[in-house]
Amino acid sequence: MTAAAAAAVGLAGALLFLRLWNGPFGGGEVPPLLTLSSADTSNVFDSPLHYFSLWLLDQLASAGLAAPRVLNLLTFVAASLTATMFFRKVGLVNNTAIVLAVLFAFSPYHFVQGGALVTYWPIPLGGWLVVAAMRNEPLWIRPGESWPRRALPGVRTALVLVAVAASGLPLLLAMTILLVCAAVVAHFHNSDGGARRRRGNVIGAGAAVAVLPTVGWLLARTTTEQIYGGGASEKIGENSFKPLALILPVQGHPLPIFAAIRARYDAGFDFQSGHVALGSVASIGFLGLLVLPLVQANKTRRIDLPPHRHAALGELAIQTWIVFLLGSFGTAAVLDVAAIGIVGHPQPWHRLSILLLLFGLAAVGLLVDATLDRLRQSRGSNSTLGRRHRRQTHLPTSHGLPQSGPA
Repeated sequence: MTAAAAAAVGLAGALLFLRLWNGPFGGGEVPPLLTLSSADTSNVFDSPLHYFSLWLLDQLASAGLAAPRVLNLLTFVAASLTATMFFRKVGLVNNTAIVLAVLFAFSPYHFVQGGALVTYWPIPLGGWLVVAAMRNEPLWIRPGESWPRRALPGVRTALVLVAVAASGLPLLLAMTILLVCAAVVAHFHNSDGGARRRRGNVIGAGAAVAVLPTVGWLLARTTTEQIYGGGASEKIGENSFKPLALILPVQGHPLPIFAAIRARYDAGFDFQSGHVALGSVASIGFLGLLVLPLVQANKTRRIDLPPHRHAALGELAIQTWIVFLLGSFGTAAVLDVAAIGIVGHPQPWHRLSILLLLFGLAAVGLLVDATLDRLRQSRGSNSTLGRRHRRQTHLPTSHGLPQSGPA
């Protein structure tokens, strides 16, 4: 029922927000049908998932030249569905999950960044796997089940990883690192002290054996001319996202003062990666997740939340910091050195900010649900006290007349 509601709201939002009734349905790929959508303003699709989706849609429906338009519309529905699944996994209630999922699908990010939405709809599914791994849930084999059912988690995990891999190298790398970190967090959280130390040493040694030769090979393969030749050094700066740009208002904001703030920033920074905007709601959650570890370190000022929501915020904070460090300028530059050595050109690391958008919305949803729960509890306790007070102030006497209750 939740999935159907998310799909319906996502489709209705796409029909209204993209103003399909005004779209020119004729022509090929280049004339944009969905005028506000970045996914249809260019016929250049840089992810294998986009090519495969177009081919599959054409095979199923013989859509021909209409395939990009139809696919563009369906991706908003798909993004709403997958985001709802992620938000429910984090712990949001149904209504909050649906609202934030539609906000995820129609975030300013998709219209400002310039990438196709079809690249991003599998990302919430990858986030679902990361949360499951942090909670020590089975990702490959479900123990205690017969073999067909026992292998279902593995099939699900494999399909999600393939979809994420088809979305591009930066997103695949980020999701792989998140899954590894989630497994380590789950391992240390569910082990005793001695086992943690012993297995931690094994994990550290294994990581060193795996990483150090790879780094050496990359340094040997990637020369200075490869890194800085052909404008690669400029691309390194261009391909990392800028934290300030993430939280600033979107370009062309309806409020003139916010639009002016953004225009002033963009005037001094022309790279496309600087035009990414998370939106107001996600920015609040993103900043909150960044400072959450500092707040939790201060034992006198901890956030008062139910344990399950408190744990969920901690999981989101860990993921946010990992992605933030991966996509920011310094780390993106190092990753681009590796990318140039492997594939011959830099990668759009600023696209990792779609994960920050997802985590930020989830954090806001957890706080909204906690606030609503407190309001309901407060209202319920007030009504209970009111009924008790009325009973005490209208106690019957032996003469059948009311008397005041005890002071």
